[in-house]
Amino acid sequence: MESPAVSCHQRLTALDTLVPPAYIRFLVLFNAPDVTSALAHLEAGIQRLVSECPFLAGYVFTGPIPGDPNSGCHIIPPRESDADLIITTVKRVSESYRKVYPEHQAHAGLDVTHFPLKPIADIVNPSPIFRLQINLFNDGVGLGFALHHNVMDAIGAGTVVKALGSCCCRTDSGTELGLDLNTLTPLQYSARASLNKLTPVARDSELDRSRYGLQPHPGSIMFDQSGFGLLPPASRFRLSATKIQDLKTHLNNVIARSESLQKQFGPTSWISNNDTLVALIWLCYNRAKRRSEPPSSTQPFAINPGICMPANIRPRVHPPLPSTFLGNAAVPVKPAMDAQPLLSAIGNGSLLTDEVVPERIRDDALCQVALAVRQAVSRVNNDYARDITSLMQNPQVPLIYEYNHDTNISSWRDSAMYEAYFGEELGFPLDVCLDVPAMGYFTLAPKRRAPDDSWEVLAVLSPAIAGCLRDDDIWSSVLSDSPPAGE
Repeated sequence: MESPAVSCHQRLTALDTLVPPAYIRFLVLFNAPDVTSALAHLEAGIQRLVSECPFLAGYVFTGPIPGDPNSGCHIIPPRESDADLIITTVKRVSESYRKVYPEHQAHAGLDVTHFPLKPIADIVNPSPIFRLQINLFNDGVGLGFALHHNVMDAIGAGTVVKALGSCCCRTDSGTELGLDLNTLTPLQYSARASLNKLTPVARDSELDRSRYGLQPHPGSIMFDQSGFGLLPPASRFRLSATKIQDLKTHLNNVIARSESLQKQFGPTSWISNNDTLVALIWLCYNRAKRRSEPPSSTQPFAINPGICMPANIRPRVHPPLPSTFLGNAAVPVKPAMDAQPLLSAIGNGSLLTDEVVPERIRDDALCQVALAVRQAVSRVNNDYARDITSLMQNPQVPLIYEYNHDTNISSWRDSAMYEAYFGEELGFPLDVCLDVPAMGYFTLAPKRRAPDDSWEVLAVLSPAIAGCLRDDDIWSSVLSDSPPAGE
């Protein structure tokens, strides 16, 4: 069958090309007493999903659209036969899913054979947008997702999971989940076209790319897959939502009483739960790195000087993007902070090495980091997105999200994957297991269904650093005492 007409190809946005050509990979686990019936249920659901949202069966190509040399990376629509390629494999595993993926485990190890594709996409030939592997255990099902990151972010991936669940339920439109499957495909094209129309903001001076969490593209070294599979399994930390909330309230009271903090951060006078958690990760990760060093070490680990994290701009641009837009709508945010000035400001250089830190010193450090995070997030608006677009339009210096030299934190918490209902055959997901492919990278896992509002944090760390982090006095004070609800 012939390929779709060139006129049907769609150019990716500047935000789509901020991320490397890689796959978002995750495993969604269900309890299923009758896996044969569950398989038929899923196959019918996939068939309907592709009929409602055919672009998911399409491809991404890193070269320009034929006849338009300035177009860059773009989406190639699918042919009719491509719909049959979404499910790559049905793998039978003669074990209980809970033996392979135990409950409450401290390490979130993943079997890479349960995924349909490798982490890095093909940069020479068109790469599929979506592939699914169905893993049938003795008593459950694991759906191995691979979604092209140049086409969607974590919130977009959550929308795909919810859409598949809706299709498996055989509902008319999925509106009970906030989805309208009839408009999901045209919405993707209109939202991406809106992002492509963002124009640069008039500035008196040249933009500093480092301020926006951008770095020059590292070239072909990024596509070397030889190191994948050699990383230790991700450590899983379960933090109490109540303890995070209480700490945030306490720190906001400290901020309200501190003239020096008010003078330093001006109108930024409060912090959120998320700001508090990011500050905890930065402080405790650097403490764990420093305290994991052998006593005889003459070259201590470098302090990760800053933070780089994404912020969702769907509600922040004009006009706002729909919440069901799958494409990349997260911009890098880099708080203006540095470790050495922080340590000097609180007047305690042993903050990173002392086993027990006085509460006053801890509070001062957390307030400074959290306020820097809040200050940076508050800057993210329509002009910020336009600045990012402007920086990305320079073909002489290709840029990408800054993954080096900082504490990198990504968030899946608002992806709503645990809210996806797959009908009576499968119900709601029991676990969503994320593939975290980079050393030193932190990921906030999707929020579980109520009443479980805990924060789950995944991080790929060396065993020594992971052990020190788990035992850290500050970090352990916010760990949850209870297992996930419903398990």
